[in-house]
Amino acid sequence: MTRARSAETPAKTVAEITAETSAEARRAAGRWLLLALAAAIWAALCLAAPAAGPTPLPGSGTALKEAQSLSESEMEAILDSPEAVRALVAELPDEEVRRLLIERLDAVAKIAEAAEDTGLAAFSDNAMRAVDGFARSVTWAYEVSPNLAAGVGTALSRFAEPRGTTGILHVLAVLAVAIGAGLLVRRLVARGLALAWPQRPPLAPHAPLASLAAEHGGRALRIALESAAMLLATWAVIRLGADAGPDGPRPNDYLVLYFFWKEPICFAVASAAVARFALAPGAPERRLLHLDDETAAILARGLVIFGSIVGIRAYALSFVGGHGIALAELRLGFWMSVAMYAWMLWLAWRTRAGLTRSLIGDIGEITRTERRLAQAYPYAAMALIALFWLLSEVFTGLGLWNLLDGRLPLTLVILIFAPAADRVIRALVYRVAPPEEGAGAAAARAFAATRRGYIRIGRIMLAFLLLLLLQRIWGFSLTDMAGAGVGARFTGRLIEASIIIGTGYLAIEAVAIWINGLLAREKGPAVDEDEPGGGEGGGTGGSRLATVLPLLSFSAQGAILVITLLTGLGALGVDTTPLLAGAGIVGIAVGFGAQTLVSDVVSGIFFLIDDAFRTGEYVEVEGTVGTVEKISVRSMRLRHHEGRLHTIPYGQIPKLTNYSRDWVIMKLRFTVPFDTDLQKVKKIFKKIGAEMMEDERFKADFLQPFKSQGVLEVDDVGIVIRGKFMAKPGKQWTLRKEIYQRVQQAFEENGLQFARKEVRVKLDGDPGALTPEQQTLVGAAAADAAERPPAPEGRSEEPR
Repeated sequence: MTRARSAETPAKTVAEITAETSAEARRAAGRWLLLALAAAIWAALCLAAPAAGPTPLPGSGTALKEAQSLSESEMEAILDSPEAVRALVAELPDEEVRRLLIERLDAVAKIAEAAEDTGLAAFSDNAMRAVDGFARSVTWAYEVSPNLAAGVGTALSRFAEPRGTTGILHVLAVLAVAIGAGLLVRRLVARGLALAWPQRPPLAPHAPLASLAAEHGGRALRIALESAAMLLATWAVIRLGADAGPDGPRPNDYLVLYFFWKEPICFAVASAAVARFALAPGAPERRLLHLDDETAAILARGLVIFGSIVGIRAYALSFVGGHGIALAELRLGFWMSVAMYAWMLWLAWRTRAGLTRSLIGDIGEITRTERRLAQAYPYAAMALIALFWLLSEVFTGLGLWNLLDGRLPLTLVILIFAPAADRVIRALVYRVAPPEEGAGAAAARAFAATRRGYIRIGRIMLAFLLLLLLQRIWGFSLTDMAGAGVGARFTGRLIEASIIIGTGYLAIEAVAIWINGLLAREKGPAVDEDEPGGGEGGGTGGSRLATVLPLLSFSAQGAILVITLLTGLGALGVDTTPLLAGAGIVGIAVGFGAQTLVSDVVSGIFFLIDDAFRTGEYVEVEGTVGTVEKISVRSMRLRHHEGRLHTIPYGQIPKLTNYSRDWVIMKLRFTVPFDTDLQKVKKIFKKIGAEMMEDERFKADFLQPFKSQGVLEVDDVGIVIRGKFMAKPGKQWTLRKEIYQRVQQAFEENGLQFARKEVRVKLDGDPGALTPEQQTLVGAAAADAAERPPAPEGRSEEPR
């Protein structure tokens, strides 16, 4: 219904608008009630009908013949008249009444089906009604705004007239004494609690959770006792000091002050208690929420002011209405709601940076999505505030007064503070989760994934609690959708499918947490910062469990996902037999057309059973070498020490060489001049080996110490001496660098040198008699001989 009016048409009063809105709501409720009653009667008749088939109806009824001879429009006219319906039914036998009732219910069912077919039109109509309701509310408030000051003034004059100046001063004095007594009692109770129950120094942030819970529980109890004492003292003064005579046409002094205590004072004290407990503006070490001092102080003051506005709004409405002023003619609640929501908008805008920092926090890692949501949270909160104000005005314009009982502001507060609960979940997970027991990069990743899984489960539980809380506040349930035209059967299926999908997701998270927990306890190999790829010979691989568990996790989660989806579709009424048959056909086609794929999968299974390789090990496959970086169902990935990544299907691995299993022997070559004392070199090698076996940095990596193996060969440069040692896989590169350095230093200390390749030129006659051209030719010949590779004959090959 639009509000367009011509200039001649008189404006409707607030009472007329309210009456029309209420009448429209009653008509709509009556239509739905009649439809539900007709559906219930139809269902009862269907259940009571005999299974053998319908009973033949007699065809000789006068009233029935008259009814059947009427046209559809005449029948509708008769049925719309209660007197005509009673007269018609009185003349019909039971069988005829049943026949007519069934026909009537069929017509109603057809109308309902037609209404369901126009769902888009109904949605558009509801949207237009919402817009119209908001326009009604705002226009209504604007039209009666000139009456606001006069109406409030009338209420105040009616309050002051029978009391006079003395009575008003008495009421104000009782109120002032009550507030002062409440503040005094709160201070006395606080001092008494401080003497009887001394407050201990604040605990460290990483203190045990039980100790922190006990500390904050004690703070909550202390604040609750102080607030309760203040409220009790304030009420006692009002009860004793205010006159409580007969109400008469106006509220007495006690009622006036009691409602002021019940609404503004109680709301302000409760808001202050919550602010003191959660925000602790003067004690950052005891602050429950992660906020900086400035943001905590602003939010604490803002929360108290918000509670005061809510209480003053409720009291103002009861005060004005209690003195005989029609609230519909003032719309005082509209302007008070504008003030309340505007204050919340300003508070969210003022503290937007602090709220973002609070959600990001300083506990644990935060994902990019979580960081973006934290940055968008203040603006989302402001959008929610504006939306809920619009809803309150829409409900007002449509006359839905039962929805304006405080549930909207309470729901808004719950939704705004839900992200703070999410951060509490993250903090609890990082505090309660067991410490990391494993070692290595894979264990660290699994430990982080385990904590993320706990956080996701905590968020699911939080969402369930929020849904349950909102259901209790608004009194709705999913089964109520059946009464809204959705259908009881579909509603039941939807609930069942939701439960199945939720259970499946929890099962997937439980499997991931269990497997990641096992991986987090694995003692993986340490990564050499100088040789992250394991060097040219690889490093120590992970355990067999760490290799197989990722594949097991992928397979288990995939199976749970498929089963959950199929079961959920079945719960919704979808026939999954064609899906299963199609999957079987696709599987057969894959089996015949992708024999290589099947060969890869089967070969990979047997490689894993044989424990041929593990993640982190250095292997060689047909000349391709690298560290096993990742394994999948059908292939493995090898990371070369120069950075290249090779993907090799299992079916194409004829032979695999593993360089990282159990132990490794490293052999080093040193070339010394022909006149070197070989026994002295042997003693130097032995000494270096003994010193490194005693060094805390290297002794755990040795399996056999470094020692000399004597002369390997003699070439045209010098004598080749070889040394060797046995070490753990992956540790040989660090040990080799240290041995080279120590040998170089020991040779310098003992006057030994490494052999250098040199060319000796023998000249007949006096070398000094050579001309410069001859000297140049001799030098070129010597350089050419030095660069020429040695002949292969007589060279021994070093064994691998």
